[in-house]
Amino acid sequence: MKSTLTFIFLLTTSLEAHALTKGDFEYKGYFRSQSATNSKGGKQECFNNAGAPGNEFRLGNECTTFTEFTLVGHHLNKMVGGSKNISSVMTFSTNPNGDTGFEATSMFLAEAYIKMDNLFEKDITYWVGRRYYREFDAHINDWKYFMKVDGLGGGVENIKLPFGKLAVAQFMETGTNTSHRGTHIMNFTDIRIKDIKLAKKFTLDIWSAYAFAPGGYSSSTQTFNANKGYMVGGTFTNTFETGDNRVTIQWGEGLVQGLGLGNGNGATDNRASRQINKSANRFRIVENLTVGITKNWETHLVAAFENWSTGEGSDADGNWYDVGIRPVYIHNDHFQLAFEAGHSSIQADAEKNYAGAKLGRRKLTRFTIAPQLAMSKGIWARPVIRAFYTKTFWNSNNTASKQAAGQTHVGGTAYESATYGSSWGLQAEVWF
Repeated sequence: MKSTLTFIFLLTTSLEAHALTKGDFEYKGYFRSQSATNSKGGKQECFNNAGAPGNEFRLGNECTTFTEFTLVGHHLNKMVGGSKNISSVMTFSTNPNGDTGFEATSMFLAEAYIKMDNLFEKDITYWVGRRYYREFDAHINDWKYFMKVDGLGGGVENIKLPFGKLAVAQFMETGTNTSHRGTHIMNFTDIRIKDIKLAKKFTLDIWSAYAFAPGGYSSSTQTFNANKGYMVGGTFTNTFETGDNRVTIQWGEGLVQGLGLGNGNGATDNRASRQINKSANRFRIVENLTVGITKNWETHLVAAFENWSTGEGSDADGNWYDVGIRPVYIHNDHFQLAFEAGHSSIQADAEKNYAGAKLGRRKLTRFTIAPQLAMSKGIWARPVIRAFYTKTFWNSNNTASKQAAGQTHVGGTAYESATYGSSWGLQAEVWF
């Protein structure tokens, strides 16, 4: 609550200091919340295949109230024909425990940056600050899988090329170890070429990055070796009358084998300091399709595969794949029936069973049905209010009794010995 009041105070004083009127602001946001229970009569359980990115097959499998809003202030400079936009995102996330009182709320400032447009050449943008530097999203998995960089940096965008638009940015990520250099950091250079026209309805987006963390030594004679990494990838997009199809291929090594920067991309919390094996690597391919099949049916589908190596000994390798689909029957302007089904599979050599042998492949399958009320037609029509029932199945390798101590099984304490579980409830969701 104190953080919220602080933000409101700062917002109010900034309005007075810079004489911005209501018309100088944009407001954007996202919100979801649900009330649900599990099949045993307790609090809703979210069933996830540990190690898979995002929240696979998220419909009916979201256990927190989450709100994100962006306030953009426009400072016009008519003399140079440019504009300065300040964008700050306050992110709220809570784990609901009931309705008897206020709950503990975590809040953090996700974005705070300034961007300047049209200063010297039309459409070119300069920016500096803390930013979500993202492009592509697999909604069904709540997963930013391509061009996802979150952090402190700066760059320039929309530089026109003969074959697309260039964006260049530089980021810095802080580690935890210190040496004669001070606190260790990792420098991350991001280069993007977007909207390369391949054909009338086909485009290509290319993404590459290079990272470097300098070495150092401490007074205790501890040595940190210099490290580096790179990644490269591309997304082919085909747009058509009723939707679009995107195919993404990526490869990364060393410091950026997680294929991104920021939370959810590998050893982010300590990557700038720890000695990640230079031979660590990851390959990823993603299929992301949204299509209107008939007048009343629209579908969103995502399929993904990853293969990786940590570069550390004989238990370095692993792979993951999943496929999920959400068909939505649109009955009329305000009533829809959403279905969701998905299967996930992970195998990591480093995971062991209770006897110390390799655990083997962990699998998870989910089915969900959700009648929902919407404000208009369309699979992405928001806001929606929905009821849902979801059932999840997993194999014995995903149970506490099969795994070695300390590994993450599916289902929490209520389902630690089971191989299936379900939940039902109500949810609201909107973005604007």
